[in-house]
Amino acid sequence: MIFSRASAAVTLSIVLWASAQPSPDVQKRISAAIQAAAHQSNPDYTAFVNPFIGTDNDGDVCPGASLPFGMVKFSTDLTGYAPAGYVVDPTQFIRGISPLHDSGTGSSLGTYGNFEVMPVLCPHGFDTCTTRLADRQRLRKLNTDDASPGYFAQTLDNDIMMEATPTRRAGLERFTFPAGSKPYFVLDLANDLPVSFAGGTMDIDPDKGRITIGGRWGSSFGPGRFTYQAFACYDLLNRGQQKLDEYGVWTGDNFGLDAKGLGQTHLNLSINLIGGVYQSGALFSYDVDQSAKPEIILRVGVSFASADQACANAESEVGDATFEEVMANAKAQWQEKLNKV
Repeated sequence: MIFSRASAAVTLSIVLWASAQPSPDVQKRISAAIQAAAHQSNPDYTAFVNPFIGTDNDGDVCPGASLPFGMVKFSTDLTGYAPAGYVVDPTQFIRGISPLHDSGTGSSLGTYGNFEVMPVLCPHGFDTCTTRLADRQRLRKLNTDDASPGYFAQTLDNDIMMEATPTRRAGLERFTFPAGSKPYFVLDLANDLPVSFAGGTMDIDPDKGRITIGGRWGSSFGPGRFTYQAFACYDLLNRGQQKLDEYGVWTGDNFGLDAKGLGQTHLNLSINLIGGVYQSGALFSYDVDQSAKPEIILRVGVSFASADQACANAESEVGDATFEEVMANAKAQWQEKLNKV
């Protein structure tokens, strides 16, 4: 009996350790801030916040980067039961990072998760990139999930680090690739969390370095015949500091279709009448110095009105600001709200 209890305790410890998300540094940082606050007259209240509370045991909470009452909430989308996009379960796979999420939806499939971006490694070139959802998803690198008010980060098991910081309707996504690798990105037009795509379009402007995307999706709750429209604008050049290399479109399905269109710049998709989703989107790469760790920044704007409005939101709210400047502003807005508690 003693042996059985001991074995059970060891098993439980192993299970808890294996599912230890987020990074242990998150709680260490919070504990240190609480201790330091005893000697401060004006503490940093954002340092006390753990965005991962509620992300386990079916809590349906999204820990993504957001502002108070902001429209965007940048977080990764994972497989399994993940209605808010993110879950702590380390056995689930990351589909990509996207700007639209909510908490507490409760549906088994959730809502939003539109416009996923997934960084990928394609050592054998454009045509070999994994673009379809089931092909591109990857596990996380354990104990690397990080978040604080106005910031979210997660590292894939291939050592690609993904970070995000928000404005009200836009934000920046930063990706750091392993040294010696060429950055490729898959941008998804059709896949959302509840698999509700009802048609949409995408356009690539290689000269401007911009991708506009939009369509209609179904709500997670309510009558199934109602849909909503959403749009996104991705600026790829980071104030002229980044250079595109290859670009094009991809299309796939669950029945063997896996096509790439190098140099193609337009997609116009309808609903799949025979079942499933026409998986499609953009695929692009960068001309970088591969001897260092390539760092790529994408500026993202979203809108429920139009693609032009999504671009205008990114231009007016982010503009030419750096990742650190946007993150500092987001933190300041949270500090102002938390200071009233």
